[in-house]
Amino acid sequence: KNINPLTTSIASMYYKTIIISDVHMGIPDSKYQELLLWLQKQKCSQLILNWDIVDWVYIRLFGKRKKSYTNWFASVKQLAKENNSTLKYIKGNHDDFTKHPMEWEMYDNIIYRSKDKTYYICHGHEFGEVAGKNKLVLFIVFSGVCLFYWINRIYNKTRNRLWLDQHSLIKLAKWIASKIMVGGTKNFHKKLIQTMKKEKVDGIICWHLHESNDILIGKYHYLNSGDRIESCTAVVEHEDGKRELIRISK
Repeated sequence: KNINPLTTSIASMYYKTIIISDVHMGIPDSKYQELLLWLQKQKCSQLILNWDIVDWVYIRLFGKRKKSYTNWFASVKQLAKENNSTLKYIKGNHDDFTKHPMEWEMYDNIIYRSKDKTYYICHGHEFGEVAGKNKLVLFIVFSGVCLFYWINRIYNKTRNRLWLDQHSLIKLAKWIASKIMVGGTKNFHKKLIQTMKKEKVDGIICWHLHESNDILIGKYHYLNSGDRIESCTAVVEHEDGKRELIRISK
């Protein structure tokens, strides 16, 4: 069941922790510059980047590396220094650290203690099915999702010319991808519970599926920050220990 209604954060705030992921710089739909503008307004004690910040898979296949991506990391690093914030980086499945080495702490996962609760933080790709680990299947799924995003851009440009609101066609692509990559929502939740039991934690914070969530699965708390392509959400912890999913805007 859902925990909290989704709120929108625009004003400057202080957060104990901000956790973002799936920015996918390189994909034309990425709103990474808007994210940076939002981060510049905020203060936090800890910033956790739970990868796919740069999408090296897309860049290798369809795009090119831009200086603005390097500048983005430099700006985030400078913000952390100015605010005396801790930066942590969790590896994901679109990483290529030989091309873009990180200069701060890097982890496969983190055990995060938040007031009286303990959370397991990981990217989420480790919960994939066997098919999701096959490189050919990964390429086909990834190319298909990129095609959906391209169609979605054309569709919404047409709607803009007709003075109509934006409308997403990506939900179907996400559903198909989740069925192939993690065996569907029920199977994914089952794996989350298995991990939480094994790690003896109260909840899990992960991404990968680009589907924002703040729900209870049985007695366990599952948080998914979504992405910076469509949902434009993040997970934050307030000074009083309250954890929530927020929609972020510049």
